[in-house]
Amino acid sequence: PLQSLATVAHAARSERDFDRRVPPAEIAELDSLGSDFNALLGEMGAWQTHLQSENETLAHQASHDRLTGLPNRAFFEGRLIRALRSAAKVNERVAV
Repeated sequence: PLQSLATVAHAARSERDFDRRVPPAEIAELDSLGSDFNALLGEMGAWQTHLQSENETLAHQASHDRLTGLPNRAFFEGRLIRALRSAAKVNERVAV
């Protein structure tokens, strides 16, 4: 029972895998510990999903005009820099 808990904990820590679960144990105290650990993993997975969503929202807000929703200057400059670098690699010209 402790080995399976350690394996799941290691996967959560090193691989950010919050979908694994500790199987039920025959010993009541270890079963309770595993259940609480599984609940904690569920909460961590939910928080990870929430944070990813918030990061995507913030990235969009940083690169788009709030009123019109159109790409802003920072977005344009980023795309321009990428286009210039890409063109330089293959020795092409870029027009704006």
